[in-house]
Amino acid sequence: MARNVPGLSQSHREAVIRRFGVTPAELEAAAASAAERYARLDAARNSDPPFITSPDWMRLPLTGSPDFALWQPFLDEIITHPSPDALRAVHNFRRTIEIPGFHVTTWFDIFQTSVLAAFNDIQARVGNQKLWIGPNEHHFVYHNSFWPRDPYFEWFDYWLKGEPTGIMDEPAVFYSPRAWVEDREGYMASDWRYAERWPPPDARPMRFYLRGDGSLGADGRGGPPRCYRYDPRRPIPTLEAVIC
Repeated sequence: MARNVPGLSQSHREAVIRRFGVTPAELEAAAASAAERYARLDAARNSDPPFITSPDWMRLPLTGSPDFALWQPFLDEIITHPSPDALRAVHNFRRTIEIPGFHVTTWFDIFQTSVLAAFNDIQARVGNQKLWIGPNEHHFVYHNSFWPRDPYFEWFDYWLKGEPTGIMDEPAVFYSPRAWVEDREGYMASDWRYAERWPPPDARPMRFYLRGDGSLGADGRGGPPRCYRYDPRRPIPTLEAVIC
């Protein structure tokens, strides 16, 4: 969020000043404090273990976060309305979108659920969307080896220049059958598959059970019980995965 502050428009800044009754100097002081806080957050993200030794990361409640709540007050509105209600219905931007959209996510993307929902909602109405799904976590999309090819010149040349690039002749969905790859540098996206929709037509839901020996099984629970200590003040860090 601190990275967003320098790019906020003048109208945004004026709206924050009116809403909270602060002076421009106070607003800039909050921006500087947010930048310092972000530096601490980023340092803690790269520590070992990450996150949990940082008071900034472990701060509760999430609402009213210092500096950020002042510059971007809509964050508190989002946090205090976690499930569908009247406020979220009013701000349901998906129903207003009709322009072509290229959606990209990964199997372990923290934003995967919302990306898939946006693609399915808009594609069902207008039919001009694309969805690409690759392996690993969110930030792997910025890695050169993530892409089977660079689709963006094809995409924008088709929609902005009217050139027949062929990208809209392909099925709407292009995805990796592998959810995770260890060798990021050596990964070659040569096994991706096409589908007309998501989930693919031949996909079937399956239930797996976590067994006592740490394995997964489709035929029910098994193995000796395993125990762990749950401490909300010392959570277990994850590698930016979707947690079910």
